[in-house]
Amino acid sequence: MSGLLIRVRLFVSSLAPLFVILAVRFKEPALEAACALLAVVGVTTFVLLLRTASKISPDPHQVETVADRGPEVAGYVATYLLPFVTVPEPSGRDLMAYALFVLVLGVVYVHSDMLQINPVAYFLRYRIFAVTTTDGWEGFLLSRVKPAVGRSLLASRIQNTLAIARTTENRHGHSVAT
Repeated sequence: MSGLLIRVRLFVSSLAPLFVILAVRFKEPALEAACALLAVVGVTTFVLLLRTASKISPDPHQVETVADRGPEVAGYVATYLLPFVTVPEPSGRDLMAYALFVLVLGVVYVHSDMLQINPVAYFLRYRIFAVTTTDGWEGFLLSRVKPAVGRSLLASRIQNTLAIARTTENRHGHSVAT
């Protein structure tokens, strides 16, 4: 699967919580239904991405550095999502402005390292870490367990800069499924 397509899928999934909020806020039944459908598509997209990764043979990696990217999610929510929830009955112009904003946000998300920011991952108990390995790989790792520096992990790379942890060693050297 191409890197661009994966980034687009991650962007779509990152907006699922926004669409849930909009489905609750909007009073027009057609808008409620459209937003609910977009939320379901977003979550489904992420789950299918995880399923795809589970079919990719994991590679062993020795962790050199780890940084938690969770704090960036709070900034994303406050900066990009909150402005959308203020108008319960948007006009046609409001909807056009929302669509243009989502388009701009999508372009920035897909062409930057914002893929580390995905609230749906957190709802599904994944965390996102910036990781460097001793074999030179540098990217983002989705994992349910924080990888320990100096420990090994098995991860399936679904893109050059994105991998999903399959197992990692805990501080006692035992493998832990992630």
